[in-house]
Amino acid sequence: MYVVGELISETFDTGATGETFTTTKSYLDGVELAWEPEFEEVGGGFYLYRYYPEIAGGYAWSGTGSKSGSFNINFDVDVAGEVTPAPPEPALAGTTALIDLVEAVALRSLDLLQPQATATSEGPTTFTDVNHLVEDNAFFAGMELYIKDGLNAGLTRRVASSDYLSGTLSWVQPLPVAIAEGTKADLFNRAGLGHTYQEYVRAINMVIVELANNAMRRVQVQPTTLPTSSTPYVDVDGDQISKVCSVSYQDMTGAIQHLRRNKQNGWWAQNGDGAIQFTGNGLGVISSLTTPITLHGYQKASQLVLPSDRTFIDPEWLAETAAGLLQNANPDNAGNLAPGQYLRNRADAMRGKMATPFDANCVSVV
Repeated sequence: MYVVGELISETFDTGATGETFTTTKSYLDGVELAWEPEFEEVGGGFYLYRYYPEIAGGYAWSGTGSKSGSFNINFDVDVAGEVTPAPPEPALAGTTALIDLVEAVALRSLDLLQPQATATSEGPTTFTDVNHLVEDNAFFAGMELYIKDGLNAGLTRRVASSDYLSGTLSWVQPLPVAIAEGTKADLFNRAGLGHTYQEYVRAINMVIVELANNAMRRVQVQPTTLPTSSTPYVDVDGDQISKVCSVSYQDMTGAIQHLRRNKQNGWWAQNGDGAIQFTGNGLGVISSLTTPITLHGYQKASQLVLPSDRTFIDPEWLAETAAGLLQNANPDNAGNLAPGQYLRNRADAMRGKMATPFDANCVSVV
């Protein structure tokens, strides 16, 4: 059933090229009424007809092709109902940054100290905080200093020695510039308990991969191109959308219409092939547009690389799972197995809220 103001279009095959079409009779609800579809040759003996109905009712058209003979067009048009509302706009970015997740995982492993420089360093191989770096050398040697801000932001250095009297850490490889007063940092890799910054990052990304096919966020994506009769598909950017559930377009009245998912007469996708295909009336409608179409669906959580990269996955669940994974895998301390399993159990208790209730008819496109 079509609605008033919706472009009705369908591709058909006569087997002949260069054909013209002449109206014999046309009807609306069984009463003779002059109306005529527009015809376009699309190649290879295929033709496309289009018509914008302005009145509801049953339409019937009979005509003759100059080479193929007579044929008929029939369709029903209903009054336009309430327009299907578009899904809400997704957040432009995730909610939790990678560095925040690393700190949350390290905290669960009793492996997080957060010093702040109380003075500008005398050179590029020291960091001083008289308020927090008050343990002896045996405590800090081997730990990793991650610098959070300033000109050295994002760099790490392995602590070689410390002086608890001055609150100063030292390392071998110089930084680009000396640490400025007020610079914030994280200390990881405490002996027997901790891990390096990159080990925390790898664990977090392992957990994201584990969850990626079950927890997604709703997104809307507008492809940069429209399909045509010769290329009846649009490529899908897997970094923007992972599952497609519906396709919408703006009709001639400015209203948003949703195209049916139908392999013969709408849109469809082969799982994982990275494209949305259009056929029949769906191809006719979409290929005639001058405005973009919108794909509605869901996006997988991406892996995190930069400290500022963000994820929409629940940070508590992610931190509990990653910390439990690391503690269970720590070969240096068998006593970590029990707290590690405790963290995983806490995460499993929250796993239900991680699963996304996908819309019907969703198709994985990547």
